[in-house]
Amino acid sequence: MYFSVADYVIFALLLLASMAIGVYYALSGGRQRTTQEFLLADRSMHAAPVSLSLIASFQSAVAIVGIPAEVYAHGTQFWFIGCAYVLGLLIPAQVFVPVFYRLRLSSAYEYLERRFNKAVRVCGTLTFIFQTVIYMGVCIYTPAFALNKVTGLPLWGTVLATGLVCTAYTTIGGLKAVIWTDVFQTAVMFAGQLAVIVVGVQQAGGAKVVWNRVSEGNRIAGLDLNPDPTERHTFWTLAVGGVFLMLALYGVNQAQVQRYLSARTEREAVRSCYMVIPALQVALALSCVMGLVMFARYCGEDYSRRPGSLSGDAMVLFFVMDMLQGLPGLPGLFIACLFSAALSSISSAFNSLATVTMEDLIKPHFPAMTEARATLLSKVLAMSYGLLCLAMAYFTHLMGESVLQVALKVFGIVGGPLLGVFSLGMFFPWANSTGALVGLGAGLAMAFWIGIGSILSRGAAAAALPANCSVAWLLSGNATISSANISAIPAVFFNVSATPPTLRLRLTGLKRLYSVSYMWYSGLNCLVVVVVGLLVSFLSGPMKEQDVFPGTVYPLLGKLLFFLPDRFQKKLCCMGQSTHAAQDRNGEAVPPDKGAMEGEATALLRASDSPLMERETTKDVCQCDECFIDHDVLSWFLNVISLSCRVNGRTNNRRNQMLEMKVTVIKRKPSVLLNVTNALSSFVLDAPQLKVTVDNVAVTTECSVSKAESLCSCLNGHVWSIPVCENKTVCCSSSTECSLPKAINPICHPKTRVTLYGSMYLNSVIYDHAMADPNSQKFHKLSADLIMKVMPVYSTLLGFDGMRITEFTPGVYALFEVYVNIRMSTKTLEQKTAAATAVVNATFTLETEGLIDINAPSQPVGLNSQVKITCMSSQKETSAQEWKQAKEKEVFPITNGTESVVTSNGTRATTLQLTNTSGIWTGTITCTFRPESQSSVKIAHRASVALDVALLPQIDILSEPQYPRCKDGFAVVAVRVKCEIKNSTEHYATKWIVVGNLSDVVTGTNFEKDTSTYDVSTAVGCLTEDEKKPAKITCVFENRKHQSREASIEINVIYKESIFCSAVEDWPDTKANFFAKLQCEGKSGFRLRKCDDAGHWEKEESQCVNHDLFSIVEDTMEINKGLGSVSQNAEKLFFRLKTATNDTESINTISNLNTSINILHNMQSFNTIFNESILDNMLTSSSNILNIPSESVWNRTRNAQSNVSMAELYLVSVGQLIRNTNVSRKLTKETSNVKMQTCMDNNCTNEVFNVTLSVSRHEGIVKMAGFKNLAKFLPPIQPNADPNSIVVTMSVDGKPKGQDQSEVLIKFQLTTPRPRNYPMNCAAMDDANKKWSLNRCIWGGPNNEGVCNCKLSSSYATLLSRNAVNLPALREITYVGLAFSIASLTLFLAIECLVWNTVVKTNSLFLRHVTLVNISVSLLVGDCSLLASAFPGIVSEYWCQVCVVLQHFFYLAQFCWMFCLSTLLLYQTVFVFSDLNKGRYQGVCYLTGYGAPFLIVTATFVSHNGGAEGSYYDAQSCWLTHHGVLKGSFYSFIIPVGIIVFFNLFSMALVIIKLLNHPKGGGGGGRGGGSHAAIRIVRAIIILTPVFGVTWVFGFATLALDLAAGLAASVVYYIFSICNSFQGLFILLTACVGEKMVRDALMKRLSVNKPPSSTKEISLTLQSVMEN
Repeated sequence: MYFSVADYVIFALLLLASMAIGVYYALSGGRQRTTQEFLLADRSMHAAPVSLSLIASFQSAVAIVGIPAEVYAHGTQFWFIGCAYVLGLLIPAQVFVPVFYRLRLSSAYEYLERRFNKAVRVCGTLTFIFQTVIYMGVCIYTPAFALNKVTGLPLWGTVLATGLVCTAYTTIGGLKAVIWTDVFQTAVMFAGQLAVIVVGVQQAGGAKVVWNRVSEGNRIAGLDLNPDPTERHTFWTLAVGGVFLMLALYGVNQAQVQRYLSARTEREAVRSCYMVIPALQVALALSCVMGLVMFARYCGEDYSRRPGSLSGDAMVLFFVMDMLQGLPGLPGLFIACLFSAALSSISSAFNSLATVTMEDLIKPHFPAMTEARATLLSKVLAMSYGLLCLAMAYFTHLMGESVLQVALKVFGIVGGPLLGVFSLGMFFPWANSTGALVGLGAGLAMAFWIGIGSILSRGAAAAALPANCSVAWLLSGNATISSANISAIPAVFFNVSATPPTLRLRLTGLKRLYSVSYMWYSGLNCLVVVVVGLLVSFLSGPMKEQDVFPGTVYPLLGKLLFFLPDRFQKKLCCMGQSTHAAQDRNGEAVPPDKGAMEGEATALLRASDSPLMERETTKDVCQCDECFIDHDVLSWFLNVISLSCRVNGRTNNRRNQMLEMKVTVIKRKPSVLLNVTNALSSFVLDAPQLKVTVDNVAVTTECSVSKAESLCSCLNGHVWSIPVCENKTVCCSSSTECSLPKAINPICHPKTRVTLYGSMYLNSVIYDHAMADPNSQKFHKLSADLIMKVMPVYSTLLGFDGMRITEFTPGVYALFEVYVNIRMSTKTLEQKTAAATAVVNATFTLETEGLIDINAPSQPVGLNSQVKITCMSSQKETSAQEWKQAKEKEVFPITNGTESVVTSNGTRATTLQLTNTSGIWTGTITCTFRPESQSSVKIAHRASVALDVALLPQIDILSEPQYPRCKDGFAVVAVRVKCEIKNSTEHYATKWIVVGNLSDVVTGTNFEKDTSTYDVSTAVGCLTEDEKKPAKITCVFENRKHQSREASIEINVIYKESIFCSAVEDWPDTKANFFAKLQCEGKSGFRLRKCDDAGHWEKEESQCVNHDLFSIVEDTMEINKGLGSVSQNAEKLFFRLKTATNDTESINTISNLNTSINILHNMQSFNTIFNESILDNMLTSSSNILNIPSESVWNRTRNAQSNVSMAELYLVSVGQLIRNTNVSRKLTKETSNVKMQTCMDNNCTNEVFNVTLSVSRHEGIVKMAGFKNLAKFLPPIQPNADPNSIVVTMSVDGKPKGQDQSEVLIKFQLTTPRPRNYPMNCAAMDDANKKWSLNRCIWGGPNNEGVCNCKLSSSYATLLSRNAVNLPALREITYVGLAFSIASLTLFLAIECLVWNTVVKTNSLFLRHVTLVNISVSLLVGDCSLLASAFPGIVSEYWCQVCVVLQHFFYLAQFCWMFCLSTLLLYQTVFVFSDLNKGRYQGVCYLTGYGAPFLIVTATFVSHNGGAEGSYYDAQSCWLTHHGVLKGSFYSFIIPVGIIVFFNLFSMALVIIKLLNHPKGGGGGGRGGGSHAAIRIVRAIIILTPVFGVTWVFGFATLALDLAAGLAASVVYYIFSICNSFQGLFILLTACVGEKMVRDALMKRLSVNKPPSSTKEISLTLQSVMEN
């Protein structure tokens, strides 16, 4: 039970924080360079930190360890010291603090020098040093001892650690560090104690258990006013003696005075003193409560073998470690609490010791000492005292007493004389220095004499109370205990004698003096100093008024004697004494005389102490067995009554008794009984202090007596008593005579007999398991005590007939019954019960039987019949009425339902009408009236009737074999038909009806655990004519009300010519077009398999359902019949459904899934508002259903009848259940597959499974639910589209479906990423026809692909198309364009061949035509490859791969050659007069045009799995793959193309700029010049666009645009496709047809003459552009 790592960390943090505060104040402010700062904190402190420091200085580890140990051992008597705290702090605040502060002292003992002389100051200082060093030994030892116990570290190692840490920060930080560490450590102290108390109370069983245990353990001390001063703790020792102790601590102790003097002002100092009062009370309360919790936790247990059992202080530490083990950090917090208390006290003492030594002993002798040296010396003194106190810790270890007692002894022994010398000087102005010195010496002598004597004699030792949970003995003043008694008492946990608290021997002489309570030490020693000091002062000459130092005297006596004249005050101020006699009174209420009560209890109880108090069986019963009376029976009976009433008449209250008398008459003479009855009816008995009146005399029972038994019967208006019914059940079920043995009293009670069933909540009793046993002594004792108290109250009821305690239940509740033979009013019953409540101080609840009349039809009642039950109250009070049914230990409320109607006929009558009564109503029907009451007594009146419904069974009928098969040579075939029913309480009469070609039948019955089987065996004919007369067998079941139910089966025989399916596996021979039917094994339902008309088996249809699911679905059909509220029944059913669906494998069939969903559907169909409590089970069961993974089980097809699939039915049902649940707050419920959230804001936003739903303009609570896995089970909502999100439902309370104008914004998280160009739709459930609609939502588009903006519906989902957007005629346009392009390129190349030599006359022309030819060749091969793979479904994968490589290479080559052409143009534009080297540039172009594409294609092919399908190319499109941004081989094409197109656009821009800056012909400006420039720019754009690939700007646009976005994207796609597919044609037109030089050369080559062009002809040629 040692420290954990967390504990060490917390403890280390405490030490580090304390050191940090010291270091901080050593390095901040004045850095402790002056004694004023080091010793008095510059007199700058506020009241709050000073008050906390004052608390910490006193609340040392001694108090934290000592007080709980004290309370554990001796009870809460020590708590009365809190009274002394008040006066002990008020006096310093009003007297000492103002005097000291106004004198501006540095040391409290400086006052003694000013008041007396230096010698008194030095003596006081030395006394204080002696006291503090000893006390510090205790303070250091206590936490070190704690650390040793919980860490195992060596004791003296921990002593050194404690002392050295405190010495360090005190030495370097001064008083500021001391005060602020005190503030920090005070907080840690309270936190540590609170943690221990909270955990301890919890582990002890709660606050109530703690209180009960400490009360029973006698730990709650009363006011002990014993004036004996040798008593260790009494009110006087603590409240009066404690005042002197507190004055010594808070009045004149240097540690506290130094804190007062550090305050900024006198008011702050006084305020700090006042603030300590409540804080000290809290600290004391925490320590005392901790001791009580310890006792409650460990009382009655043996801890002799536990660690620390030798010391009371170790017990506290053991308790802490025991409570907080397993809670890392909390043990460390408590030890830190101890250390905080210790460090605060020790640091205060060290600083105080350094102060008094410096101010009182050193500075007076060295007045010239510099401030720096004085400060340094003060720090050395603080450190030295720290080391000295370490040695004193060893002395504490040797004392062997409780640390609390040691500490208080130290303060009493030394602090008392110091208080005396200060009081002498402050309150008696004539006291002189001689008197002070002698008085101080006398006080110290007396103190050490008594203190050392008490330590040596142990005279004040007090035995601890017993550690049992209850007080083991109660002794009077002269009681004694034998040694045998002593040995039987368990040892207390800590080291005290195991002796019970017997009276101590009266001590005399010195031993009595040594036995004075240590709490009187301060007061006694203070008194000795004052008395001796005054005597010596008078003898040596009193001090004169003028010799007294101003401000050193407080006029106490003058204020006390204010009523005397001034002249007498001056003369008598030293003689007058005010005495206040204290009145010694116990103050406790004298307990009632228990003797009389016990005597009465003895008279009332039987010898066996049974709680049964019925008069026919108890001693005070007035009966006379076998009294033979011939004539004077009256005289005898009067004597019996007199005797009985004297025994039980010991109360002045009016009491009633029912007296049964058994009279045996020799001969039946009615006149004898008549005489007795008449005589008693008017009988009045007057006895001393007693008056008895007899009334209501009646004969109840008549018996014919024989030797062994009696034949008895109850007379009219009476029924058999409970004991008769319990012993002879047959008597109560019959109205005729009953034979009873002589041991049973044949007593009958009136039918109007009232039974009170009550419970008493006994809040002062702790439950014991022995109380559950009616035969235990504890049961008898407690029940007898209760009966003794309560029965006198109820016995005043007219007709009272007895009372008994039936049971004690945990809580503690005592269940009782009271029997009264005459009805009473509710008001009377309330008054009696209220009186009983006051007697036993308990809370009563009462129900009566007999005050309500109930009328019901005779039993049993028929199934589906009309039943009317009426209750009439005999009471006049207004009552609330209710009906209930009890069945199989369960109670169900009865409400209005499909089979029940409850009506109230005023306040005194109610009716239950059952229509179409079913079997669920079998049970005890109870009506209850609850009268309105103004008192706290709760009374209800009830009446019951057992309703027995005659049941009819559900019948399963089968034949074996199902289809009898006729065989050759046999005229008949045997068949057995069985009817199976579930077992019930009904006993049926059965019969069989046989029709058709059957032989004789033989019947049988077989009863099993859950079912009963009735069967019949017969034979069916196999002849041809028998086929025309099919056999039919019917079983009929009849109940007690002669109602019947039947089931029939037709025997279909397989004749020789019949087509049938042969038996296979467990399927029997089955006739064609019939079904084989097998019962499910271990499940409910059947398996079906059809044999078609050709004699072939079809697929099996299973209707097997798990038993638990089948039971639930049956119960859902009865949930709204009126038995139990629908909401409560639903809660139970959903819990069962959750349990039944927990195992996914067990329900993974179509039948089980269908049944589970039907349960949900049935539940929502009631349109009942359910309680919020159903949500957890309902959502969990709904989530379990979605765990079924198989789509085949979910069967996505819609039902032919309902046109709803299973998934849709599930969605509608769960959504409606959520809508029908009453939720009035914001909540979130989440399961694995279903999450629900509600919202109440006007603009509401919910989030389920990362789907956000926002609703605007709504009223009421918005409920939203999300369903995982459900979307994939839904039937197709849209052709060629699949759900791409979870399904969510939403409802708004208070708005009809379909009529809310709220707007719903949904942000779905898509299940799969949407590919480019694939459109999506948002679907919403059309609640009117339960179908999905695409018209209620608008999709957010590609940029908001998960967003749907919808009208209010119940359900929502997103749909993703399986196909991309298909633009009409785009493919055809592309193919036509490719054909034109290929033809145009072929023609262009042919023309180039014809005109080559003519048009390549210069280097620039040569290079230009070379690039054009290669562009055309590359484009031609690429287009051909594209056209060759235009139909991927036809070409092979290999051919597709080849075509992709060719397209990839030659299209890249096309753009690379375009790059060469634009480079050539750019060069000629920039370097106008420079000609390119034809050979070099041509080589560079070929290397660029074909080398770069080769490298790119090769690298891409290799890096994509060697050109694998799906990685390098897509077989569906015969093109490069594209898997996303920068994913796929497509980017090895598009990135180079993009770079080249960008460069080409740059080149085109330069050409246009040149055309603008250098207009041809120098035409200047003007309108004509501008028009000409515009024409040239347009011409350049038209010419350069096809050869520069500028049309691919639209291609890049298609990459950014999504066809799902709409028309704009489609237009761009069309433009790009046209431009790209017709690119060959554009090259032909611009580079050939539009080129004048090529045209002329071609015409010349073809010998076509053309007239010369006009001089103003505008040449639309590439060459002209390049020349310009």
